[in-house]
Amino acid sequence: MPSVTSSKQPTVFTAYYASKKFDRAKHYLVRISIGSPRWMNTDDVCLDFAPNRAWLTLDVKSYFDKYDARLEGVGIRRVKSMLDALTVRAKGNAVVLYCFESLSPENVAKSQWCHRQVFSEWVKFRGRLVVPQL
Repeated sequence: MPSVTSSKQPTVFTAYYASKKFDRAKHYLVRISIGSPRWMNTDDVCLDFAPNRAWLTLDVKSYFDKYDARLEGVGIRRVKSMLDALTVRAKGNAVVLYCFESLSPENVAKSQWCHRQVFSEWVKFRGRLVVPQL
């Protein structure tokens, strides 16, 4: 059985909905956002990795603290188990965790950010998993 935790190469990535880097034939698209774009269907949804709508009005530090607390509440064992389950459902395709925010160099330079960054850093620190941006 495929496993995100035993793979030598990343099998899970993050991206934003408008990214041109995904390929429906190679990627299993998982929504980790509060809402979803009307123009795109995803293969799966994982709201445990999504932020809370009420956090959208918070400053960056408070938002990240809340999101970190959410992930801590889920726990790294459950996160790994969920990623493994998504990997199995992907049937050999890479899992891509999607939301709305672009993390292009131009947007990052304008201090734009996204919970995908926190997720990637959290799983790297807590679970030694690499979940790069696609």
